[in-house]
Amino acid sequence: MIRRVALLSLLTLGCVLPVLAQDVPIPWDALSESEKGALQAMRENWSELLPARQARLRKGARRWSQMDEGERARVQQRFRQWRNMPPAKRARMREMYKRFRSLPDAEQKRIRQARKKFMDMPREQRIKLRKRWREMDPAERTERIRKRRQMHGQQKHRRMDEKTEPHQGRRHRRP
Repeated sequence: MIRRVALLSLLTLGCVLPVLAQDVPIPWDALSESEKGALQAMRENWSELLPARQARLRKGARRWSQMDEGERARVQQRFRQWRNMPPAKRARMREMYKRFRSLPDAEQKRIRQARKKFMDMPREQRIKLRKRWREMDPAERTERIRKRRQMHGQQKHRRMDEKTEPHQGRRHRRP
């Protein structure tokens, strides 16, 4: 039951996941057995859903069926975190994701690589870096970002920090 609730909740976060919208409704009978199983709680309202939402839910059900138990557990944990977030923070996260997706592919790749590099660091080093970042004033943060971009030749790309507030010490999923 918890799995289904987590899956359905994850799938309803369609505004966070990039998907292709469809204009044609998907009949319940057109779903595979595994999709029907994952989406069982939506069966009664399926025909009332917008086609784009049906497509997002179907895509999510397919992804869910391809996950191993560890991946499913991580998805459930992330959903619990999402659900417990204040609405204003969720709105900020959606906006940041939208801006990230609007960046050129090369910039998205650079950001993903930087995040991976950070997450591969020992926990203590990540904690230290976060503490140092939080102790900087906004001007110092902006200058540090500018210098790093210059160093890596990233000045020509549109930057996320131009439209967002500097990091305010928000809590991360993993330290």
